[in-house]
Amino acid sequence: MHPRPWASVPLALALAALGVASCGTCASSSARRGDGDDGGKGVVVDLAPNPSQACTHFASAYCNRLDACAPFLLRVGYGDVVTCAERIAKGCMPGLTAEGNQATPSQMDSCAQAVEAETCDEAMDNPQPSACDVPGTLPVGATCGAGSQCATGYCRLNPGTICGTCTAHGGATAKCVVDADCAASLVCHLGTCMGPAPLGAPCGLEAPCLRTLACIGNKCQAPVPLGGACTAPTDCDSAHGGYCNLRTKVCEQTQTVAAGPCGLLGDGGATVVTCSGGASCGNLTRAGQGICHQAAADGSLCGPDINCLLPAICTSTARCTLPNPAFCH
Repeated sequence: MHPRPWASVPLALALAALGVASCGTCASSSARRGDGDDGGKGVVVDLAPNPSQACTHFASAYCNRLDACAPFLLRVGYGDVVTCAERIAKGCMPGLTAEGNQATPSQMDSCAQAVEAETCDEAMDNPQPSACDVPGTLPVGATCGAGSQCATGYCRLNPGTICGTCTAHGGATAKCVVDADCAASLVCHLGTCMGPAPLGAPCGLEAPCLRTLACIGNKCQAPVPLGGACTAPTDCDSAHGGYCNLRTKVCEQTQTVAAGPCGLLGDGGATVVTCSGGASCGNLTRAGQGICHQAAADGSLCGPDINCLLPAICTSTARCTLPNPAFCH
């Protein structure tokens, strides 16, 4: 899934390059009240959402789409939908009050509805819905912290910091690091923006498929489900945690643990175990075995073996820092 302009959310998470269970009060972000002039009949009137309600709705939509389309990535990155939504909402609020931002809570609410309506093909392959495209006022080259500040709608973040530069999305063949560097419908593959191939199309190392598909026999096909026969590491349904056990040639389930041993475990390293909830598999041995290190809290020390809990990033100061565009000016 692609990060939306006001939420600096890494979408590939730990495995893809690196979107709360709906509660009764936040299933819709529109506040409702009875009109005092209705003669006591209790007429219900919709009010515009406030920033907190809009961020809650957006976070819920993002995390529920991620859970529906790539539940394994959700578990690895956040642990569960509730934690995901709490974190996305927390990272969302600063963007709505940032310099240059033009996105209103109502527009963000419309974006949330567009996210809820996305197919998994769209959610996983950089669609950038038009309802989420609300450009700001800062010109190309300006310092920014969120895409909603920029006239181009995109803020390219600098490594090791929460700040970046307003720039345009790249077209086909443009150089890139993440999907967000590329224009809508393009993905970043091997450092180049390109369009992913649909079901049945030819594919290969330099011709990726839609991320809901797998390149099997040089053709984009539905990924092999758990228990199915496989021949290559990319054959299996990785969005649901599948991997190809090259010893048995069968798609098996990647195990997730919150703590304890991780990596290539079991007889000959045949069992793949990864950490959940944003934790990292650190202290790896040459055999590929390690220990899960819990994600650091906001403001805490981080480093090669200690991740931050998204959307916080480990800055060059080795501290987990939540995105806040106000710090960039």
